[in-house]
Amino acid sequence: MNSPYIIFDGTNTAYRTAAVTELSTSDGIRTSVPFGVLRSIRYVIELFNPSDVVIVWDGGRDKTRCELCPGYKKSKKRVDNRNKFDYEDLIKQLKLTQKMLYCLGLKQIRLSGVEADDIIYHLTKMVNSQNVIIVSTDKDFYQLLDERVSIYSPIKGEMINDDNLHKYLAVMGITTPQQYLEFHILNGDKSDNIPGVPGVGEVTAAKLIENFGTVDNAIKMIGKKPGYFGNRETAITHPRSMKQLEINREMIDLSRCNKAIPSMLNSVNDTNVPDYKEFGLLIEKMHFSSMLRDINTWLLPFKKLAVRRKLSGI
Repeated sequence: MNSPYIIFDGTNTAYRTAAVTELSTSDGIRTSVPFGVLRSIRYVIELFNPSDVVIVWDGGRDKTRCELCPGYKKSKKRVDNRNKFDYEDLIKQLKLTQKMLYCLGLKQIRLSGVEADDIIYHLTKMVNSQNVIIVSTDKDFYQLLDERVSIYSPIKGEMINDDNLHKYLAVMGITTPQQYLEFHILNGDKSDNIPGVPGVGEVTAAKLIENFGTVDNAIKMIGKKPGYFGNRETAITHPRSMKQLEINREMIDLSRCNKAIPSMLNSVNDTNVPDYKEFGLLIEKMHFSSMLRDINTWLLPFKKLAVRRKLSGI
């Protein structure tokens, strides 16, 4: 894959780093997030030699999703994980990280009230002339995989695409990005606290999508052949279930997200001139000795990226 466009899920990377790393300066400034994010981005730039890189940050939960599903992203597991962090300290670390990335001349996008997933979806559509790699561990992006869009998992150190997706799915019979999306519309998404259709478990949902491809096709089959699904038919076609399916598609299908995002992205000025001197002062303040040891070598991948962007007119 030559010179792909890299979309970095910054919030995903920051939380993963904060969960597994504990770094701080001698005067008590916590530095786990900037250190981890910087190292991860540098590694990816060296690995893929991209034409450009953009780091996307969460701007808050989507208002429409919260109205459709009041319990959205409020599962006990998610709340427990969140309570492990000092939220105020995490915000300070994020701001410091973003400042350091700015000094490196990297593009960053954050839109108030817009989730990173939705921004990333639209970016993959706007960059339609080249291959795209999304760097994230978020499985919601599986639905975006196609011949042009891939996912790099930093934890696995592996590339996930629409050809090998079946290796990463735990649900038997679900093998394609479209099936993955349709399965979750029927079964819900426990990680985001989105309920599935009552009375239809994971096994039945997987079989329906494996056999018919989409939820709509399965419902059409019920109309054509009454009794085909036995006692599951009432569960699926009950008005309450049909309403839940409608809600779930709006919640989970990223193509349904805010249509105003592209115009919002077009108005964002995401370019800036690198300030390597200021960056050096910041990492000295952070006591990042491994970076300081040979700062010119450490900066080389970022400088090469800046040259490639300039030559390509990006």
